[in-house]
Amino acid sequence: MTDKKNSQIDFESYLSSYLLETIRVSKNIDKVAVGKILDALFKAWREEKNVFLAGNGGSATIAMHFTTDLGKGTYSDG
Repeated sequence: MTDKKNSQIDFESYLSSYLLETIRVSKNIDKVAVGKILDALFKAWREEKNVFLAGNGGSATIAMHFTTDLGKGTYSDG
């Protein structure tokens, strides 16, 4: 069992590693594929189509968050 009171975590080192990994992953994103997804979503919005997202467990939560993000800025009063 870990003694939580006496354990030390080097948060600065952890954060540095995390940020370096985030940069590495970001540089390797397939921009063409992302562009195709954005084009399809924009086309669906322009043609007033529905977009369905699904997931199971944690993936369902990610789908719900993405759905919320898609809706931001798409509604207006009146």
